[in-house]
Amino acid sequence: MPSTIVDSAIFGDIFSAESMRRVWSDENRTQKYLDIEAALARVQGRLGIIPQDAADEIVRHCTIAEIDMAKLRQQTERIGYPILGVVSQLGRRRRTSPTPRPCCRFVRRSRSSTTIFLRFPHRWPTSLGVTATRR
Repeated sequence: MPSTIVDSAIFGDIFSAESMRRVWSDENRTQKYLDIEAALARVQGRLGIIPQDAADEIVRHCTIAEIDMAKLRQQTERIGYPILGVVSQLGRRRRTSPTPRPCCRFVRRSRSSTTIFLRFPHRWPTSLGVTATRR
């Protein structure tokens, strides 16, 4: 049963389009969260904040296929927002390097969503536009 007019089989294409529904889908939005985590890991690896092999491992796992969407739904319902669930699932991946430490030790190292956005407030409109239109 659709809960909004854009989900309606009858009215959906009048008020939206399939391409826009994909842009705002849970999978696309979650992949954008993962894209941010991958970018953060790349930069932190390059700057030596985290080991480069940990950064590479985090980037390798920043794909929607790695996320259990049913579990993410449960985590989001319990917590109230999806980012912590995404980071939690990403951090549970094991590093494949010789040291058996979980990469969760390095996921989101010393950064929160707030600090990521507050560092670049002048780019918010651009960032949001890219998030909404990139597929």
